[in-house]
Amino acid sequence: MIKCSYLLRSSKGKTIGIDLVVEGNRIIDVVIFGDFFAYPPEIIDELQSSLKNCKLDEVKDIIHKICSKSKLVGIDADDIVNVIFKAIEEC
Repeated sequence: MIKCSYLLRSSKGKTIGIDLVVEGNRIIDVVIFGDFFAYPPEIIDELQSSLKNCKLDEVKDIIHKICSKSKLVGIDADDIVNVIFKAIEEC
């Protein structure tokens, strides 16, 4: 298991951070945080739950599907995808 963290400043003006635990090609645990806004706020919990135990090649589709049901302010779905893969790359 590898623990990874990363902070990303979005071009939309806010910061998104990620704490990950990765094993092989799966995300075991994930925490998403930052100074952005999500409506409804529960969407972040749904993202975290959906990403746990998912394969890395499923990440982008999961994030875009869930984010299409919400409004993100200060970041977008691609920022979430990017911060996850930047964290893994930096480990």
